[in-house]
Amino acid sequence: FWPGPLTMIFPKSSQVPYGTTGGLETVAVRMPSDPVANRLIALAGVPIAAPSANTSGRPSPTTADHVWQDDMIIDGGPVGIGVESTIVDVSGQVPVVLRPGAITMEMLRETLGEVTIDPAILGPMAEGVRPKAPGMKYKHYAPKAELTLVEPAMEDKKASMTQEQVERM
Repeated sequence: FWPGPLTMIFPKSSQVPYGTTGGLETVAVRMPSDPVANRLIALAGVPIAAPSANTSGRPSPTTADHVWQDDMIIDGGPVGIGVESTIVDVSGQVPVVLRPGAITMEMLRETLGEVTIDPAILGPMAEGVRPKAPGMKYKHYAPKAELTLVEPAMEDKKASMTQEQVERM
């Protein structure tokens, strides 16, 4: 699935500083398919440690305008997929999906065989169960926007209903 929307979690080696891993014993690795990002990586000649473009807790950006307030943008145009990368922890015996994304469970199982899902993303969090991946910890998909609910007039509702439904009203 590389280059592409897959992030894998590996045990970190001594070459990876704890500042890069947030003090964890694992490191998240991704190889994007974006040609601008790949060119930057090639020009650097070394692996690049970088945070996501979105501010923590905000939806994933799909254009440079979405992150304009941040410090630096390399604008490669809009992304082709409007969801995050799938995050799979491969540091244990069985790969574990920590965040669903563009690479589906079916795709992973077809390639890897057994794959499980982090229990924290399956539903209401049990006591002591916390999501491990960004984008699963809070209202990640809640954009800052007003919502206006527009309901059709009663006559419009009736026009789209069956006679039985109208009589039950």
